[in-house]
Amino acid sequence: VVTDKDGNPLKDKDGNPVPVPPLSSTDGGITWTGKIPPNVDGEVKVEVPATDANGEPTYTDTTGNPGTPNEATTPVDTLPPTVDVSYDPTTGDFTVDFSEIPHDPTTGKPITEKELEDLIKNTPDSNIDTITVTPKLDGQGNPTGEYTVEVTPKDPSKDVTVKIPEGSYTDGNENPGSEGTTTEDIIPPTVEVTYDPTTGDFTVDFSEEPINPNTGTAYTPEEIKDLITQDPNNNVDPDKTIVSQDPNDPTKFIVTTEPKDPSKDVTVKIPEGSYTD
Repeated sequence: VVTDKDGNPLKDKDGNPVPVPPLSSTDGGITWTGKIPPNVDGEVKVEVPATDANGEPTYTDTTGNPGTPNEATTPVDTLPPTVDVSYDPTTGDFTVDFSEIPHDPTTGKPITEKELEDLIKNTPDSNIDTITVTPKLDGQGNPTGEYTVEVTPKDPSKDVTVKIPEGSYTDGNENPGSEGTTTEDIIPPTVEVTYDPTTGDFTVDFSEEPINPNTGTAYTPEEIKDLITQDPNNNVDPDKTIVSQDPNDPTKFIVTTEPKDPSKDVTVKIPEGSYTD
């Protein structure tokens, strides 16, 4: 009989009943072996009672002598470890956060930073050129299972994938881990501002369609105008400034303006961090 430590039906970590597979013997019935199904984390009791529900012996020897009962309770962990992979566009770094310290399935030892770097970089279609993995430590200097991952792409025009494949790591009890992955555009957008003395217009040309971080939507010409005219040091007259968007290119804006003070230069500036991709 296999139950939890209190003798109740065995359940997994989510409270679902756990069917225990039949036991098997390879030595003629002297020793019996069974395996606890996945997703169980707790103490499990295995009991061989003296009698069954009808009062009959659960086992006898060859001459019919009834057997004595016995039981044992032991901690069991068949809970698969998990990993969460995320990206922070503010820092440009990825975070790989394992639910438990990851172990190498081949050696059984904790995965090193170098092994984790190779695992991530060598995943097909990662588009990773260089990679640095830094472990997060607790107050005693011990690893926590969380890592910061800094990468540079092989092809800056393509996204980067940080992936931990299913089964590429285990916990300390050899339970294989699940997959974690994310694919991100990690190249920050840029902007170029130029002036055409022939037309007297400025051109604001973004590398990608600019997104207003306050609204999460693409910048409108009016919002670009507000961005340019909000700094009084730019010497731009808001009442005489017109911003239009190229109808064939959403990344390009034409700025027609006049100075507040004609004796001073005009500055058309897109502040750092004022837009995202």
